[in-house]
Amino acid sequence: MTTRTRTAKHAGRHGNEPVRRCALSGQSLPKGDLIRFVLSPDHVVTPDLHCKLPGRGLWLRAERATIEEALKKKLFSRGFRQKALANSDLPDMIYTLSGNDALHTLSLANKAGLVITGYEKIRRALDKGEIGWLLHAREASSNGSEKLDRYFARPHDEHPDDGEQKPVSGVLAALFTGEQLGLALGRSNVIHTGLKRGVMARRFVNALQRTLSFQAPGAGHFSGRPERT
Repeated sequence: MTTRTRTAKHAGRHGNEPVRRCALSGQSLPKGDLIRFVLSPDHVVTPDLHCKLPGRGLWLRAERATIEEALKKKLFSRGFRQKALANSDLPDMIYTLSGNDALHTLSLANKAGLVITGYEKIRRALDKGEIGWLLHAREASSNGSEKLDRYFARPHDEHPDDGEQKPVSGVLAALFTGEQLGLALGRSNVIHTGLKRGVMARRFVNALQRTLSFQAPGAGHFSGRPERT
């Protein structure tokens, strides 16, 4: 089954979210829209997805075209003001790191009790208004996925999401295979997944969207392979 381009609906960001300056465009943007880069001891440009690595950071908008332009303009050496070795496959590296991060975060969301799998269980949870996001495996049938999507889209009471002013919900892009989702969740092949609203579920959504921002045009399914939980 080909990838269905489906994204989550966003609520407005927190007004007090920290901002950083994109080294390419000069725009000041929320940290969640950027990726931080640092230099390794060997002067290799290293993505710091969780902003935890030591050293001076350089920030760029989290999208493939921006990183490709930064490489073309040799921005990293100028931005760090020293030798900076940036491989041409840096966008692909970020794609893989982000996808694996998304699957790992999905595993954490599952351990936090925020994940529901299986068609009928998801239907029942939808009746109770418990589902914030729907996620389908790439090989899910259009019939089953579209039925759940329509059921999800019915008018229902919204629930607050971790103190946000507006709830965030939606149907997520079908990027991962059922085997990848199953490995992340410690179960057999998973086709349909519902996520309750919560901090870890929201982090998964953010990581998934970042992964999609770095997916190469015409790319097949994500090739990462998470460790079984």
